[in-house]
Amino acid sequence: MRTAERRAVLFDLDGTLVDLGDVHWLALNCALVGHGLEPITKADHDHRYNGLPTKVKLQMRGISEERRPSIEVEKQRETMRLIRDAVNPDPRLIAELERIEAEFFVGIVSNARIETCISVLFKSDIGLHTQLLIAGPYQPGDAKPNPFPYVRAIEAAHLLRERTIAVEDNHYGVEAAELAGLRCLCVSGPHDITYERVSEFANLRMEAA
Repeated sequence: MRTAERRAVLFDLDGTLVDLGDVHWLALNCALVGHGLEPITKADHDHRYNGLPTKVKLQMRGISEERRPSIEVEKQRETMRLIRDAVNPDPRLIAELERIEAEFFVGIVSNARIETCISVLFKSDIGLHTQLLIAGPYQPGDAKPNPFPYVRAIEAAHLLRERTIAVEDNHYGVEAAELAGLRCLCVSGPHDITYERVSEFANLRMEAA
């Protein structure tokens, strides 16, 4: 069966299929403090910054363009270190993905850097059950909530919008998916991912189309 003829589900990664907890917040604050800058509170990160690329977070903090690259490098180094301890396979989730994979084309669409995604997918075993990865770094302005990552996924895999759904955990991702012409299932974490929930939402999407 050609990809376009299959139903497809495009998952966000962090917060949706894996719970990295405070990894991104801790890694960013480590980099900020290491450069003599004020850390971000947990509440502020969760409310304003969660789900955005590091480059955008630094922009929002008013950090000069000259200082951003070295902070990004340090943040990425710390993220990779923390991931080594934070990510392990979730047998329940893997079982659900096996059922989803049997019926759907499965892709990952993330704002995270590609090396971060590959590390997480490898350590969690999720990569064994996905056929596509779209990840950063993107050109300025192209990351979610811009629809570009989803449009890129649709075009790369030759998917039909009316046969494709997105699954996201935050409003930036939902906005990106909907602007790309996809219906989006919003979840609160990996514990919300089940074959039944994904399939039921996809069936509603197909019927509406």
